Parts: sequence; C-alpha cells; structure tokens
Amino acid sequence: MAKISVMSSSRVNRANQVAFWAGAAAVVVGVAAHLPDFAMAAGHDHHMSDMAWSPRRLAGMVLIIGGIVTAVLSMTLRARAAQPGRFTVRAIEHRRLTARDAGWMLIMTLALVIDGMKPISIGFVLPGMRAEYGLSALHAGLLPITALTGTAVGSVVWGLTADRIGRRSSMLLAVIMFIGTAACGAMPQFAGNLVMCFFMGASAGGLLPVAFSLLAEIMPGRHYARVATLVSGIAGAGGFLAASTVSALLEPHFGWRVMWLVGLPTGVLLLPLIRLVPESPRYLALTGRRAEAAESMRRLGVRLVEGTGLPASEAQPLSRTRPLHEPDRPRRPLVLVLCMYGFACGLVNVGVTTWLPSLLRGAALEDASASAVLTRAGLFALPVTIVLSLLYGWWRSTGSLGLIALVTACTTFGLAGWMIGRPAYGLLVVLVVLVIAGVNSAIAILGVYSAEVYPTVVRAGMSGVVAGATKLGGRIGPQIVAVLIALRAGGAVPLALLAVPLLAVSWLIVQHGVAPKAVARPAVAMSADRS
Repeated sequence: MAKISVMSSSRVNRANQVAFWAGAAAVVVGVAAHLPDFAMAAGHDHHMSDMAWSPRRLAGMVLIIGGIVTAVLSMTLRARAAQPGRFTVRAIEHRRLTARDAGWMLIMTLALVIDGMKPISIGFVLPGMRAEYGLSALHAGLLPITALTGTAVGSVVWGLTADRIGRRSSMLLAVIMFIGTAACGAMPQFAGNLVMCFFMGASAGGLLPVAFSLLAEIMPGRHYARVATLVSGIAGAGGFLAASTVSALLEPHFGWRVMWLVGLPTGVLLLPLIRLVPESPRYLALTGRRAEAAESMRRLGVRLVEGTGLPASEAQPLSRTRPLHEPDRPRRPLVLVLCMYGFACGLVNVGVTTWLPSLLRGAALEDASASAVLTRAGLFALPVTIVLSLLYGWWRSTGSLGLIALVTACTTFGLAGWMIGRPAYGLLVVLVVLVIAGVNSAIAILGVYSAEVYPTVVRAGMSGVVAGATKLGGRIGPQIVAVLIALRAGGAVPLALLAVPLLAVSWLIVQHGVAPKAVARPAVAMSADRS
C-alpha cells in the first residue's frame, strides 16, 4: 500500500508540474500577443492611448489570466497532497559553502534586482506617461500609489503563501504573475495601467521576503548573515542601476512603455533559474514531504535523519497543528518596531526615487541630463551599498541598522539643501549615491534581519509583514511628494519631510531591537520524527 501511495503521489506531482509549465507557457504567449500592436505604434512614438483593443490582444489577456490560474492551482494541489506529521527541525549549520551555493546566491540576487527595479521604474515612467495622457502631478501620483499598494499587499500575501505551499513554489508563482503583468506596457488607457501595475507590484513585492526566508533555510547558519547581506546589498543598488540603465538605453527609442515590457524577457529568464534552487528542506520536512526533503538535503550535501536521534535538550517539536501565522510571543513587540523602521525606509526609498528624475529635470541641470545623473549615481551606489550591507554581516547588531538609517536621513537632508542652493554637480552625485546606497542597504539588512529572528513556521509570513510595511511607506511617500509639488513647495520641502521619520527610527531600532546572536540556532542538521 505504501508503494502504491508513493507511485500515486509521484504521478500527481508530475501532472502538477506539467500543468504549471503549461500555465507558464500560456502567460508568455499571452504577453507576446501584445507586442505586434506595440510595434505598430512606433510611428507615433509608441503612444497607444488612442489605440483600440485588437482581437489578438484580447485573446492574449485570456491566455494570461488562464495561465496564472492554472499555475496557481497546480502548486496549491501539490501542497495539499503532503502528509502532515510531527517533526523536529533544526538549522543546517556546519555545511560548507560550495560553487552551487554561489550559483543559488546569483539567482536570488537577480530575483531581488527585479523586485527592486519595478517600483524604481515608476520614476522613469512618469514623465513620458504624463506627456502621453496629459496628466497632472496629482493624477499621475495615482500610479505609484497603486503600484506600491500592490507591492505591500504582495509582500504579505506571498509571505503567508510561502508558509503554506513552500518558498520556491511561491517565488515561481510570483514570477509567472510578474511576466503576465508585462502586458501593462501595451495598455491603451491610463486606468488599464493602474490595474496592471497593481498586480505587477503584487507579484514583485513577494520576492524579497520569500527569497530571504529561502536563503535562511538552505544556507549554513554561520554564513547566512554574510551571504544574505552580500546578496541584498548587490540587489538593492542593482535594482536602481538596472532601472536607470534600461531607461537610458531603451526609453529614448521605444518610449516609457518599454520599462514595463522588459518584464517579459527578465521574467522568462528568471523562471527556469529559480527552478535550479532547492526548496527549503526544513519546510518540506515540517509539512510531511519526506521524499522531497531528503532530495533537497542531498542537493545541499547533507543527510536527512529520520527518527528520534536528537538529545532531549536540543529537540524542539513543531506540529503542523500550530497556526502558521502565529509568531513567537516574546517577539511580537519586535514586529511593530521592524514595521516602523521599514515604513520610514519605504518613504525615502520610493518617495525620493519616484520623483527625483522630475525634480532634477526641474533643476535645469546643464552638465548632464537627469537620467545620466541617476545612472552614474546608481553605478557608484553599488559598491557603497555592498560595503554598508556587509556591516551587518560582520557586526550583526541592531546598531548597524540604526547607523545606516541615521546616515541616510542626514544625506537626505543634504539633498534637500542642494535643491535650495544647487552648489555643484559633483556634490549632487555624491548625495544621490549616499541616499540610494543608504536606504537600499537599510531595507536589505532589514530583510535579512527579519528572516533571521523568526522560526521556520512563520519566517516567510513575518518577513512578508515587515516587507509589506516597507512597501506601504513607499506607497505613501510618492503621494506626499506629489501633493507638495502641486502646492509648489519646491524640491527641498518634500525631501526634508521624508527624512524626519527615518531619523526617528534610527534611535528606535537601537533601543528596542533584538540582537540576532541572542536567537542563534543550535548546530544540528535536521531530524524528522515519525511519531
């Protein structure tokens, strides 16, 4: 009977995999169906505001929706097929880092670059979108509000989903939705852009908390902080650099819509790469998927031990009957502190980067265009972000979070001062570099930290809640700037206003944060109890 059950489960898994890839293919074809109409608009500077919906594009939307639904059902049914049980799950501490780990790190870095690129792209999209649709600043501000609302919702939803169906499975579904929303670049109406950008934000917003949760569960615990901060540091500045580079190279030739359409090739590239990363063996064992957990552990170069071999002093039984959304009681107050910190970082990150291209164009720079300034700043910010992020890997203290927030707040005040006096082009580049590097480092370290201080059963969900608060700050930040621009407050006032909360949380995190070393995990590989 057991053999029959295993064979049946194997057939179900294969059927689900076929359904998943069929859904993914339908989404890709559906997005590709929008490209001919985009090409037809080349003679009008790729303006599509007056273009009617063609039957081809309507069929493409049907394929996109149907493909996403098929992929979601395939992953959900696979997760329900798992046999619940009682397990003891411990960290993978003494495994050595290998070349495969480096490859998985690169894949996670690429996923996080895409996560960071989309909200930042809004700043480069707005000028062209406002010109095509004839939008006021307040009306155009609906786009970042909608997109960032999507990222906030997506962070929470995908985080909780990862605690239900698996970390890698959630990332794959998020990427499929991300590919589908690339059709936003061919939406003729502004309202269509708002709807599609909400789902685009929702898909990209879930990558960050789930990626850090997965890294926390496949990397050796003693290396996790350094590995994760290196990945997040590169990805943080890489997202800005990628968005500014795409804008500088492609937007002059294909218009602002290309900033959304690049989601098709980047998503298609990312989808098979994520399949190369193993699912969290700790999550698989916890949910009763013993065979998959053993295979994942084999790929990691360690062994899944079944039985009751752990000493009683080290065993920590975790039952699937325990609510996955319930955090450890001693760490509940920490959620509020981390959410406030993330909210303040989001205000500066998206509030500044969304409107900075417009503010710099308004400053009438003579030395270079605003896009060139931001591209240079993004390039210089990359090594600075890596160094700042590695502070946490070496220091592993809430003091690093507080210090980076303090420095970023001060440089944001400095950027506000430049808007008033405009003393030198070189100083502008330095200030933009420090703001971008500082806020990206703070957000990156926050993601690493939140994934480190929560247990397996709620790690992705709690990380998603914190990431959602960060994206919520990003949702409000651009609207604050839009209102102040409409009131003709200039560029200095909104920048200074956004920096105030960041200054406050730099003290708050130091006073009320929990040192990661205080929650270090025992050096036991993994044990699965059959009882």
